[in-house]
Amino acid sequence: GDTNDLSHKITMPQERPSASVISFFVSGRPVSQGNLRRSRGLKLYDATLGIAEWRELVSWTARQALRKARHHGWMNREPVYLGIEYIFPRLKRHPTSPLSLPPPPHTSKPDGSKLQRAVEDALTDAGVWGDDAQVCKWHGVKRYALVGESPGVQITIESA
Repeated sequence: GDTNDLSHKITMPQERPSASVISFFVSGRPVSQGNLRRSRGLKLYDATLGIAEWRELVSWTARQALRKARHHGWMNREPVYLGIEYIFPRLKRHPTSPLSLPPPPHTSKPDGSKLQRAVEDALTDAGVWGDDAQVCKWHGVKRYALVGESPGVQITIESA
């Protein structure tokens, strides 16, 4: 046979199985959800400034992460673990030397449960899962940025 014939060595690429973990960072100031008000027409709305933009940014970034990982999400009601680390901008009073101690814990508003609500709803909008009720295990951290670190949220999602 022809020694240059490589057709027996060519294989069609196969679809990779879905990764069981996706992790991504959303840059920006985390925004909470749950500051409900009634309009004059008695409709409920969230009065938090920037909530719609934040949720859209989280959703968009999640969709990109799913696409990059060739992951189809957790749509079959399977249990999910959610890890979230909220990183807030440093305050002016925090030391700026790279050798300084990390800033103190973030103990002021917004509260963690309202931050988590915004992220979970954004992930539902993105098609990460069918319903945020699938989150049966979670871990959240709320802190100030280290020197040189950008504010945002680090999100990790995996099968529970």
